[in-house]
Amino acid sequence: MEIRTVRPFSREYRNAAGLYREAFPPEQRYSYFFLWLTAALRRPVTFRGYYDGSEFCGLSYTVDTGRYVYLFYLAVPARRRGRGDGSEILSLLRQRHPDRTILLDVEAPDPAADNKEQRQKRVEFYLRNGFYLLDRQVETEGHVQKIMSTSREFDSAEYWKAFRLMSLKTLSRIKKVQKLLHLWR
Repeated sequence: MEIRTVRPFSREYRNAAGLYREAFPPEQRYSYFFLWLTAALRRPVTFRGYYDGSEFCGLSYTVDTGRYVYLFYLAVPARRRGRGDGSEILSLLRQRHPDRTILLDVEAPDPAADNKEQRQKRVEFYLRNGFYLLDRQVETEGHVQKIMSTSREFDSAEYWKAFRLMSLKTLSRIKKVQKLLHLWR
């Protein structure tokens, strides 16, 4: 599998944008322009596309805090699911960051949720790929997310560092830029 950086106006950019909008509901998405610009401006933030020859296999969006690599987004096109692409992307992330713990959030398993099977499958996928379901959760805008990690250890300060690296100072600047460009929605 080949890894390519998502750059503006490229095939990778268009492929990743389509998958991002398809795979994540609006309430779980940042502005796509914000994601790309943050990755372009902030060294610890990476936006990658994955390819099998010329076929697009998935995307990842990560922030490296120095101790953790926080996986904000991982997605595989529906037509490629079940082929091992997601597992291969995770393996490539681990190879790229052998001395880092990889963290991510998943929707908390909930038997009453409309997408309870999807939530459970997602947790099982990460468990099969060497992640632990930690006894930690985060609630944002009424959505409960469970934290998963490739290590049983957890440092909340380092966890929140990923969000600061990605958004706090950068977000206010990006909103100003987007307003100027009339792209903020």
